[in-house]
Amino acid sequence: NNSIYRAMLVLHDGAGIYVSMGRGMILRGNYVRDVVDTGGYGASAYYLDEQTVDCLVEGNLSVRVARPVQNHMARRNTIRGNVFVADGDLVLSFPISSDYCLEKNVVVAGGKIQIANPDAISKAADNIFFSESGVAEQVVMNRYRKVKPLPLTSGKRWLLADPKMVHYESGRVRYAAGSPVEKRAIPPIDVSGAGCRILVSPDYEQPAGIEGAVLYDYDPATKLGDDVFGTVVADFSRPLDGRKRCSHGGPVCLEYPDGTLVAFYANTSSHNVDGWTEYALSKDKGRTWDKHHPFPHSLAAYEKNRKRPVWVEEGLVTAEGTVVLILTEFDGDRRVRNSVMRGKDCGATWSGPEPFADDAVGYPAAAAVAGSVCYVLLDSVRGPHELYVSVDDGKTWRRRSTLPLQKDAWYGALCVMEDGGLLAGAYVTQDEDHLYYCISRDGGRTWGAQRKAPLDKKIRDPELACLDGKYYLHGRSGHRGSGSHRFVLYQSDDGIHWKSGVIISGDRRFPDGYSHNCILNKYDADKPNELMIQYSIIYEPPRTSEYVFFIRPTRAGP
Repeated sequence: NNSIYRAMLVLHDGAGIYVSMGRGMILRGNYVRDVVDTGGYGASAYYLDEQTVDCLVEGNLSVRVARPVQNHMARRNTIRGNVFVADGDLVLSFPISSDYCLEKNVVVAGGKIQIANPDAISKAADNIFFSESGVAEQVVMNRYRKVKPLPLTSGKRWLLADPKMVHYESGRVRYAAGSPVEKRAIPPIDVSGAGCRILVSPDYEQPAGIEGAVLYDYDPATKLGDDVFGTVVADFSRPLDGRKRCSHGGPVCLEYPDGTLVAFYANTSSHNVDGWTEYALSKDKGRTWDKHHPFPHSLAAYEKNRKRPVWVEEGLVTAEGTVVLILTEFDGDRRVRNSVMRGKDCGATWSGPEPFADDAVGYPAAAAVAGSVCYVLLDSVRGPHELYVSVDDGKTWRRRSTLPLQKDAWYGALCVMEDGGLLAGAYVTQDEDHLYYCISRDGGRTWGAQRKAPLDKKIRDPELACLDGKYYLHGRSGHRGSGSHRFVLYQSDDGIHWKSGVIISGDRRFPDGYSHNCILNKYDADKPNELMIQYSIIYEPPRTSEYVFFIRPTRAGP
């Protein structure tokens, strides 16, 4: 249950897990990833070195490690039921070793696959090797010297075939229907729970203005109302690669159908669009986060043309469990194109991108789901506010209506109400003391008149949610005047009349408070729904880091 990554950055001849002179040891259920081969004797995921005898390497995962197993002067060891994935070439190495057993391993490489010193393997059965380059070979060796490569022959020892792997990054390895792993009874691997499991008790708060619910996070060092409150999901205050970065823009948080929490955010040089989208994952309901994963499509777009970045701007999960992301392409600071990417395997792979609603251009401000109907609200600084709808699992989108919100209202918000209606809101620059809103009772086909809801601590970039009969509104506590530049949370019994706002955190400096929310435990009938709120906090003007906190109805118990 160890999670080991980016090991061996300086040293040579080592591994994520290294064993020397071991007897009868078991290496099981570990996840080693992103170990770069630094030359010399190299760096491996799992290494059985001199005089290691009768050991078992079983049910482990290695990802982006060119040498997943290194075996040196070792004998009578078994490598069984592991999954090894590499983007480039991959080597299974056995110099001066003997009497090895290899069975039911799945090996996938973007480049060639090599077995160095195949004579060390006395028994092999039901392994699956798949080289995307089409090269799989065994290299005959004389001690440490490579004599000649010979092609591997597909058969009982190792089947040369695509295992149809669709998901592995999170630690849960899954295969598409019809995978050859089924016929060979290769056991599934799930090491998503690997890693540090220091359980921090949640710190509950019930401030005035919040009834029937408590607020909590998992960081005892932060405090409600102070400069920082929440559990960090992207800490840019610690420079990455020697650079100070910023999470400004594009916060999107979701719960995947397998219970994984994901938080998308921007990685930029400052308060601008000079960057790409990243994401963090939590397998333990927000206690800990695996941070700083670049979203591949966004990073590729940025590397291709830094003046045309593509960000994840909104997202939802359909009733069928499909994850739908709405992305925006920029030209400078101008939005020029929206697109859709969809995933059916909890973020492991994505289809698309496909154009969104015949190239509708606008800011994807909010999203909501009501049964089989998915909603996305587009707006802009100059309006109009338009509602787009999908009824085919997020594949195609059509404009359903134009909202009656005035054209200088922006930063749109949307949620499904307790009775199934739609509540939409927006921000007006010259009137931060009100939420401008309208309500639809027919799925967004028609809307009531625009109205204004007074707020005692102002709002900018509003976001809306409905949880357990209560409505929540959150955002920055205004951009101008007294009390601005904090993060504020409001509660309402009807979505129209809002109680006194609660200051969550913030140190009154510009700019922060961009936020998003999602309902949790939708896929676990034994747990009550909760609300996760993701938002940005400034650490030095104008750069921000990203945090989350949670709202739990008190009837659910702490």
